[in-house]
Amino acid sequence: MTAGRGRRAGAVALGLAAVIASGASCTASAPEARDARDATAVPSATAAAATQPGVPSTAQLKTALLAPADMGSSFTQLPNETSSGGTHTNTPTVTGCPQLEFVLSVGSSTSPTDQGVTYQAGEVGPTVAESLITAPPRQLAATYADDRAALISCKQLTIHSQGGVNLTLKLTPISFGGPQSAAAQMDGTLQGVRVNAYLAIDDVGRAELAYFFVQVGSTSSQVAAHYFQVADAKAARQLDTLS
Repeated sequence: MTAGRGRRAGAVALGLAAVIASGASCTASAPEARDARDATAVPSATAAAATQPGVPSTAQLKTALLAPADMGSSFTQLPNETSSGGTHTNTPTVTGCPQLEFVLSVGSSTSPTDQGVTYQAGEVGPTVAESLITAPPRQLAATYADDRAALISCKQLTIHSQGGVNLTLKLTPISFGGPQSAAAQMDGTLQGVRVNAYLAIDDVGRAELAYFFVQVGSTSSQVAAHYFQVADAKAARQLDTLS
């Protein structure tokens, strides 16, 4: 890869990470949008979730996320891009698999029941993003079942950014381990550069883990699988210790 192409690929990778990590539904009210899928949900359910027994607090979710020490020296943590009012500055939409719209906000979450983190390695990536989403147990189980079914069944989706950039991704099921987890390889082309990404989710007991990995210039799943397994094990371990 030439230096010029490397810079271009890096810009594409960063742009794609920003598009997806900024999320289609990642404002502070995003979990309420998820609650709308459940006809029994009440408007205050999400706001009260973090104070209910068995539901991790914001601080506990943050502790269970990937930390810089888990990533190694080549990765740098990226800030969540929000406006002064806390609303995300780029809010893409998803067509083809709208059920996955919220899952694709992975890494950018900043609400009491939804926390996320994003890391970038160098100028050309890869980019790793993780979110932990929680709710009262019955609601969490139902939401996770819906998200898992959607990820398994989705074959192709298109992400539409506010800036007019549209990225179509073909999804192919892949296993990252864990009997309850689901993952898909996502392949597409953006501005002439091939994009290879992975989206995975898992039930980690007290939360749903959503994981996203994007790279250019490689189609190997080895690194993506490694960091998913690190994130998955850490979240399950940390959240399992909560009283």
